[in-house]
Amino acid sequence: MTWDIEELAAHGDQVMLVLHAPGLDQQRVRQAGDRNYLVLTVWQGQIAAMGAYGDGAEASRSAGLG
Repeated sequence: MTWDIEELAAHGDQVMLVLHAPGLDQQRVRQAGDRNYLVLTVWQGQIAAMGAYGDGAEASRSAGLG
């Protein structure tokens, strides 16, 4: 399974990624064309925390982007 980064946005130490998994996930035998939203907290050049969201608006608010 591969992931494409569709969007990358940052605000201070928060980074939001919009990930898309195209195609069919052969191991689960289901469509995997959904989007996932990650918010990373970066501290001293390293990922210190990560939050996963199913909703882009919620992820954007969490990252301080909207």
